[in-house]
Amino acid sequence: EDYQIHTKNPPGVEELRLFMQFPEYLRMANTPEDQPILGGNIQAPQYTSVRFVAVCNEDLAEASIKLGVKGKESQASLTIGKDAKGLNALVTGTIDVAEAYSEYQLDLVAKNGLPNRDPIRYTIKGLVDARPTSSVFDPLGEENVTEICQRPISAEIKDDNGIAEIFFEYRKDGKVSTDWTPVKMTAEHMKPVDCGPGIRTIKIDYTLDFAPIQAVPGEYVRFRFRAADYKDVKGDRNVHIGKEYRFAVVPF
Repeated sequence: EDYQIHTKNPPGVEELRLFMQFPEYLRMANTPEDQPILGGNIQAPQYTSVRFVAVCNEDLAEASIKLGVKGKESQASLTIGKDAKGLNALVTGTIDVAEAYSEYQLDLVAKNGLPNRDPIRYTIKGLVDARPTSSVFDPLGEENVTEICQRPISAEIKDDNGIAEIFFEYRKDGKVSTDWTPVKMTAEHMKPVDCGPGIRTIKIDYTLDFAPIQAVPGEYVRFRFRAADYKDVKGDRNVHIGKEYRFAVVPF
Protein backbone atom coordinates (compact mmCIF):
# COMPACT_ATOMS: atom_id res chain seq x y z
CA GLU A 1 0.00 0.00 0.00
CA ASP A 2 1.33 3.44 -0.96
CA TYR A 3 1.19 6.43 1.36
CA GLN A 4 1.66 10.10 0.59
CA ILE A 5 3.38 12.57 2.90
CA HIS A 6 2.48 16.24 2.59
CA THR A 7 4.74 18.67 4.40
CA LYS A 8 3.94 22.18 5.50
CA ASN A 9 6.57 24.81 6.06
CA PRO A 10 6.13 27.45 8.75
CA PRO A 11 6.46 31.02 7.54
CA GLY A 12 9.61 32.97 8.24
CA VAL A 13 11.38 36.18 7.30
CA GLU A 14 14.08 35.66 4.68
CA GLU A 15 15.12 39.29 4.41
CA LEU A 16 14.22 42.47 6.25
CA ARG A 17 14.74 45.82 4.52
CA LEU A 18 14.72 49.09 6.46
CA PHE A 19 14.16 52.60 5.09
CA MET A 20 14.92 55.53 7.43
CA GLN A 21 13.06 58.82 7.21
CA PHE A 22 14.96 61.13 9.56
CA PRO A 23 13.54 64.18 11.36
CA GLU A 24 13.66 67.14 9.00
CA TYR A 25 15.62 69.32 11.41
CA LEU A 26 18.63 66.95 11.27
CA ARG A 27 19.09 67.62 7.53
CA MET A 28 20.10 63.97 7.04
CA ALA A 29 19.56 62.09 3.79
CA ASN A 30 16.80 59.48 3.99
CA THR A 31 17.49 55.89 2.94
CA PRO A 32 17.33 55.59 -0.88
CA GLU A 33 14.72 53.19 -2.22
CA ASP A 34 17.39 51.16 -4.04
CA GLN A 35 19.77 51.00 -1.06
CA PRO A 36 17.79 49.60 1.89
CA ILE A 37 19.44 48.81 5.20
CA LEU A 38 19.42 45.04 5.59
CA GLY A 39 18.66 43.49 8.98
CA GLY A 40 16.01 43.89 11.63
CA ASN A 41 17.71 45.76 14.46
CA ILE A 42 17.11 49.50 14.30
CA GLN A 43 19.46 52.23 15.51
CA ALA A 44 18.41 55.74 14.56
CA PRO A 45 17.88 59.23 16.02
CA GLN A 46 14.71 59.61 18.04
CA TYR A 47 11.71 60.76 15.99
CA THR A 48 12.93 58.80 12.95
CA SER A 49 10.21 56.99 11.00
CA VAL A 50 11.36 53.55 9.84
CA ARG A 51 9.50 51.79 7.01
CA PHE A 52 10.25 48.08 6.73
CA VAL A 53 9.66 45.40 4.11
CA ALA A 54 9.85 41.79 5.28
CA VAL A 55 10.41 39.25 2.52
CA CYS A 56 8.86 35.96 3.63
CA ASN A 57 9.17 32.37 2.42
CA GLU A 58 5.48 31.38 2.39
CA ASP A 59 2.13 32.57 1.09
CA LEU A 60 0.73 34.50 4.06
CA ALA A 61 -2.78 34.79 5.46
CA GLU A 62 -2.00 37.15 8.36
CA ALA A 63 0.81 39.36 9.61
CA SER A 64 1.06 41.57 12.67
CA ILE A 65 3.67 43.39 14.74
CA LYS A 66 4.24 43.43 18.49
CA LEU A 67 5.96 46.67 19.47
CA GLY A 68 7.49 47.36 22.88
CA VAL A 69 9.47 45.52 25.54
CA LYS A 70 8.01 42.24 26.73
CA GLY A 71 4.98 42.71 28.91
CA LYS A 72 4.28 46.17 27.51
CA GLU A 73 3.72 45.40 23.84
CA SER A 74 1.10 46.87 21.59
CA GLN A 75 -0.06 44.83 18.60
CA ALA A 76 -1.17 45.97 15.15
CA SER A 77 -1.97 44.33 11.83
CA LEU A 78 0.44 44.73 8.92
CA THR A 79 -0.07 45.05 5.18
CA ILE A 80 0.66 41.99 3.05
CA GLY A 81 1.61 42.41 -0.60
CA LYS A 82 2.61 40.15 -3.48
CA ASP A 83 6.20 39.30 -4.34
CA ALA A 84 7.67 38.72 -7.80
CA LYS A 85 6.25 35.18 -7.81
CA GLY A 86 2.73 36.38 -7.06
CA LEU A 87 2.75 35.06 -3.50
CA ASN A 88 1.42 37.12 -0.60
CA ALA A 89 4.89 37.19 0.94
CA LEU A 90 5.83 40.88 1.34
CA VAL A 91 4.97 42.41 4.72
CA THR A 92 5.23 46.17 5.13
CA GLY A 93 4.83 48.54 8.06
CA THR A 94 6.24 51.59 9.82
CA ILE A 95 7.93 52.01 13.19
CA ASP A 96 8.38 55.40 14.86
CA VAL A 97 11.54 55.59 16.96
CA ALA A 98 10.17 57.34 20.05
CA GLU A 99 12.13 55.88 22.97
CA ALA A 100 15.76 55.27 23.85
CA TYR A 101 15.12 51.51 23.79
CA SER A 102 12.34 49.25 22.57
CA GLU A 103 11.78 45.95 20.76
CA TYR A 104 9.55 44.46 18.11
CA GLN A 105 8.68 41.13 16.55
CA LEU A 106 6.75 40.06 13.47
CA ASP A 107 4.03 37.43 13.91
CA LEU A 108 3.13 35.55 10.73
CA VAL A 109 0.47 33.00 9.82
CA ALA A 110 0.79 31.17 6.49
CA LYS A 111 -2.14 30.10 4.34
CA ASN A 112 -1.24 26.55 5.28
CA GLY A 113 -2.29 27.44 8.83
CA LEU A 114 1.16 27.38 10.44
CA PRO A 115 2.53 30.33 12.43
CA ASN A 116 6.16 31.37 12.49
CA ARG A 117 8.08 29.57 15.19
CA ASP A 118 10.01 31.52 17.85
CA PRO A 119 9.73 34.97 16.22
CA ILE A 120 12.94 37.01 16.46
CA ARG A 121 12.87 39.93 18.90
CA TYR A 122 14.52 42.85 17.14
CA THR A 123 15.89 45.83 19.07
CA ILE A 124 15.11 49.51 18.54
CA LYS A 125 17.71 51.96 19.85
CA GLY A 126 16.71 55.62 19.70
CA LEU A 127 19.69 57.95 19.69
CA VAL A 128 18.94 60.91 21.95
CA ASP A 129 19.73 64.36 20.54
CA ALA A 130 21.69 65.92 23.41
CA ARG A 131 21.73 69.58 24.35
CA PRO A 132 24.74 71.69 23.36
CA THR A 133 27.54 72.13 25.89
CA SER A 134 29.81 75.07 26.68
CA SER A 135 33.34 75.28 28.06
CA VAL A 136 34.97 78.56 29.11
CA PHE A 137 38.77 78.59 28.79
CA ASP A 138 39.45 82.19 29.79
CA PRO A 139 38.76 83.29 32.49
CA LEU A 140 39.05 80.11 34.56
CA GLY A 141 37.30 81.57 37.61
CA GLU A 142 36.40 84.76 39.44
CA GLU A 143 38.54 87.80 38.67
CA ASN A 144 38.83 91.44 39.71
CA VAL A 145 38.18 94.05 37.04
CA THR A 146 37.79 97.81 36.89
CA GLU A 147 34.61 99.53 35.79
CA ILE A 148 36.12 100.46 32.40
CA CYS A 149 37.89 97.16 31.77
CA GLN A 150 37.66 95.36 28.43
CA ARG A 151 38.05 91.64 29.11
CA PRO A 152 38.56 89.08 26.29
CA ILE A 153 36.61 85.86 26.88
CA SER A 154 37.41 82.55 25.21
CA ALA A 155 34.99 79.62 25.07
CA GLU A 156 33.91 76.60 23.04
CA ILE A 157 30.40 75.38 22.19
CA LYS A 158 29.73 71.81 21.09
CA ASP A 159 26.70 69.85 19.89
CA ASP A 160 26.19 66.34 18.54
CA ASN A 161 24.31 67.38 15.38
CA GLY A 162 24.66 71.11 14.75
CA ILE A 163 24.60 74.47 16.54
CA ALA A 164 21.76 76.84 15.61
CA GLU A 165 22.54 79.90 17.76
CA ILE A 166 24.79 81.11 20.56
CA PHE A 167 24.27 83.98 22.99
CA PHE A 168 26.69 85.56 25.44
CA GLU A 169 24.64 86.80 28.41
CA TYR A 170 25.66 89.11 31.25
CA ARG A 171 24.03 90.79 34.24
CA LYS A 172 25.01 93.19 37.03
CA ASP A 173 24.59 92.29 40.70
CA GLY A 174 24.67 95.20 43.11
CA LYS A 175 22.59 98.00 44.53
CA VAL A 176 20.59 97.99 41.29
CA SER A 177 20.75 94.54 39.73
CA THR A 178 19.80 93.91 36.11
CA ASP A 179 18.27 91.05 34.16
CA TRP A 180 20.36 88.98 31.78
CA THR A 181 21.35 90.93 28.68
CA PRO A 182 21.81 88.64 25.64
CA VAL A 183 24.38 89.35 22.94
CA LYS A 184 24.01 87.13 19.90
CA MET A 185 27.31 85.72 18.71
CA THR A 186 27.94 86.33 15.02
CA ALA A 187 30.57 85.23 12.53
CA GLU A 188 33.05 87.82 13.83
CA HIS A 189 33.07 86.08 17.23
CA MET A 190 33.22 82.49 15.92
CA LYS A 191 35.93 80.19 14.65
CA PRO A 192 36.24 78.47 12.26
CA VAL A 193 32.73 79.14 10.94
CA ASP A 194 29.32 80.52 11.84
CA CYS A 195 26.49 78.38 13.23
CA GLY A 196 24.84 75.92 10.88
CA PRO A 197 23.51 72.37 10.39
CA GLY A 198 26.28 69.85 10.92
CA ILE A 199 28.54 72.40 12.65
CA ARG A 200 29.41 70.58 15.86
CA THR A 201 32.18 72.72 17.39
CA ILE A 202 32.53 76.51 17.49
CA LYS A 203 35.19 78.51 19.32
CA ILE A 204 34.15 81.89 20.69
CA ASP A 205 36.34 84.95 21.16
CA TYR A 206 34.37 87.85 22.61
CA THR A 207 35.42 90.99 24.46
CA LEU A 208 33.19 92.16 27.30
CA ASP A 209 33.24 95.97 27.68
CA PHE A 210 32.43 96.91 31.28
CA ALA A 211 31.93 100.65 30.71
CA PRO A 212 28.36 100.40 29.30
CA ILE A 213 27.37 98.10 32.18
CA GLN A 214 28.04 100.92 34.65
CA ALA A 215 29.01 98.65 37.50
CA VAL A 216 30.79 100.35 40.38
CA PRO A 217 33.31 99.00 42.91
CA GLY A 218 31.67 96.53 45.25
CA GLU A 219 29.32 95.21 42.57
CA TYR A 220 29.64 92.09 40.44
CA VAL A 221 29.14 91.24 36.78
CA ARG A 222 28.15 87.69 35.89
CA PHE A 223 28.26 86.06 32.47
CA ARG A 224 27.27 82.76 30.87
CA PHE A 225 26.65 81.24 27.45
CA ARG A 226 23.30 80.07 26.11
CA ALA A 227 23.17 77.85 23.02
CA ALA A 228 20.54 75.92 21.08
CA ASP A 229 20.63 73.27 18.37
CA TYR A 230 18.10 72.65 15.59
CA LYS A 231 15.80 70.26 17.42
CA ASP A 232 12.21 71.47 16.99
CA VAL A 233 10.10 68.32 17.31
CA LYS A 234 6.76 68.71 19.10
CA GLY A 235 7.80 72.03 20.58
CA ASP A 236 10.76 70.38 22.30
CA ARG A 237 13.97 72.39 21.84
CA ASN A 238 17.45 71.66 23.10
CA VAL A 239 18.65 74.79 24.91
CA HIS A 240 21.81 74.83 27.00
CA ILE A 241 22.47 77.45 29.70
CA GLY A 242 26.08 77.29 30.78
CA LYS A 243 27.90 77.76 34.04
CA GLU A 244 27.95 81.29 35.45
CA TYR A 245 31.23 83.16 35.93
CA ARG A 246 31.69 86.29 38.04
CA PHE A 247 33.82 89.41 37.88
CA ALA A 248 34.26 91.58 40.99
CA VAL A 249 34.43 95.29 40.19
CA VAL A 250 37.23 97.04 42.13
CA PRO A 251 38.60 100.61 42.16
CA PHE A 252 41.39 101.64 39.81
